[in-house]
Amino acid sequence: MSVWRSAELEEWVNTQKAALYDGRVADIITELEQRLEHLDPRQVSVRKRLAKIREYLTKRQAKMDYKRLREEDLEIALIGN
Repeated sequence: MSVWRSAELEEWVNTQKAALYDGRVADIITELEQRLEHLDPRQVSVRKRLAKIREYLTKRQAKMDYKRLREEDLEIALIGN
């Protein structure tokens, strides 16, 4: 992963957000792992951010069944929306 242009980054974030709302947290974690594997080791701050997000999602994966919550018409609050 090279340095992304803002449009590419926005598209990637929107794709991950859609996966989150669709209940595919495991797919997001896999995507983050793949990005980390291919990321230039010199991009330390990006690595740290992606690793932190991966860790957050991994720890809370069981609580993030947003697809089911949406189907039950329950409200979902996402930080950073």
